[in-house]
Amino acid sequence: MKSGIVSSLFSLAALSIIAGCQAIPSAEAQSMQTPTSASSGIDRLLTIITSPDAEIQMMSLVLARAAQADGMSPRLMLCGPAGELALKTPPESALTSFPPSGRSPSDLLAGLIASGATVEVCALFLPTRSLTEEALRDGVHVASPASIAEEFAAPETRVISF
Repeated sequence: MKSGIVSSLFSLAALSIIAGCQAIPSAEAQSMQTPTSASSGIDRLLTIITSPDAEIQMMSLVLARAAQADGMSPRLMLCGPAGELALKTPPESALTSFPPSGRSPSDLLAGLIASGATVEVCALFLPTRSLTEEALRDGVHVASPASIAEEFAAPETRVISF
């Protein structure tokens, strides 16, 4: 009886493996099925930045600029410590220059705003700091939670967070 159970379990395991292998397409087939941003209709990028780290902020802004250069419409929401980038007087860390460009997160943010990117702080940023919109640099607004939720759900939007 013991060998019958073992044999049956072995047969079930073999069938499961075979069925699983048939359900998983080859790497070549998967690469052929993966659409590019342009062909898939993804033309908007929502970048959510919360990190207080200037290097991470810088990289997220570099990627947003690259996406913009590739034709995507970037929208940035800065929240928590990253929201301080959006202030007229940003923290010293936002003014730190990074190689190889010698530009700072504040410089990149200004460039994104100048080139038409939508830049917003989260709805909680100003009230939790007892600030008003007057504290924000030109071109930065307060995000509407409903609008951000709508952006998340839009099939033409790619969302990244730092």
